[in-house]
Amino acid sequence: HISVAKAAHLLGMFHRPIRNWDTSMSFDGCVAVITAGTTSTGEIEPLDAARYASWRHVDAAWAGPLMLSETHRHQLAGIEHADSVAVSAHKWLFQPKESAMVLFADVEAAHASVSFGADYLAVPNIGVLGSHGATAVPLLATLLAYGREGVAAWIDHSVELADQLVRHIEAEPNLEIRTAPQSGVVNWRHTSIDANEVQRRLPADVFISTTTIDGEPWLRSVGANPMADAAQVVAAVASLAVP
Repeated sequence: HISVAKAAHLLGMFHRPIRNWDTSMSFDGCVAVITAGTTSTGEIEPLDAARYASWRHVDAAWAGPLMLSETHRHQLAGIEHADSVAVSAHKWLFQPKESAMVLFADVEAAHASVSFGADYLAVPNIGVLGSHGATAVPLLATLLAYGREGVAAWIDHSVELADQLVRHIEAEPNLEIRTAPQSGVVNWRHTSIDANEVQRRLPADVFISTTTIDGEPWLRSVGANPMADAAQVVAAVASLAVP
């Protein structure tokens, strides 16, 4: 994710993307960032990679909440060995945009490294941000209202919507899937119309993002809205007239 490159730049660290993780690779003296749910494709990288890195961080911004699902949590096997895990609550925890969290294996050591006190503070200020809004309150309210089981049901339904989308696409002769979705992200396209042109011509009530994979444009549909209508989305694309 672009945030990893930004963080490395701000910290003055060298950043090198890893396309294919090899468990035999040495990461001594390095911070290894493994992604659970890549932005473009939803791929979950091998979470047992980089075992000997100085620090192992899992960017689980997208797929992290799968841990709440008894059906899908097996996809995150190995995440428990990470030193830190980041989760964007505004995605599969259905929260406002700025809601996010980072979890540490050693909470006390993490707090000590980013804890700053002052004479005018009743308790130390922990983290990069100083004063900020109570972004955790909506998440707390959601969990209190629906519980783990309720939120997990939303996630399971969202994954099922992505699978429904795939089935609808496969039923249309002029549409194709790039690969089966791993975590609710579907890459697909019209066989005769460029993905960017498809997006431009869609009706106002249908939104599909695009991404570029290996130099080729693809439509990108994300199972993040439990209320979405997969059939409507596919029908809107399949009905476009070929220029």
